Amino acid sequence: MVRFFMLLLSAVWLWSCRTVKTSPIARTDADSTIVYLRAGESLFLNEEQFNVYFDRVEEDSRCPEGVHCIWAGVAVVDLTVTGTYTRPQHITLATAAVPQKGYQSTALFNGYVLRILALDPYPSAARSKNNSEKKRVTISVVKPR
Repeated sequence: MVRFFMLLLSAVWLWSCRTVKTSPIARTDADSTIVYLRAGESLFLNEEQFNVYFDRVEEDSRCPEGVHCIWAGVAVVDLTVTGTYTRPQHITLATAAVPQKGYQSTALFNGYVLRILALDPYPSAARSKNNSEKKRVTISVVKPR
């Protein structure tokens, strides 16, 4: 009986140590919906009636924290947005508009304006550059008035 109790206690302890995976989050206020996604995650927005999927980080050339750079750089993400009654549309959003590269910080889909607010974590000289699976994008979805 003691062995069974110890085995059960060990199993519960190991289960509690597992990595917790966060879910995609949407926060809505009067004017907009803020969406938080990690690469490979999607979220259906009920009020807007469309799904947002974070495909990948296309570019992250932002100047790392603690480093002096000539150019601030830009982060670019690829999204796939699908409305309830529309086909999927691929959207590329950048943290800054760079017309020379065709980067835009906003996109229009089904009458809503999507804008990238952040891509976290911000690059650091101490962290590895190529960890897009750990990146989290923050997007605002606004219905123009």
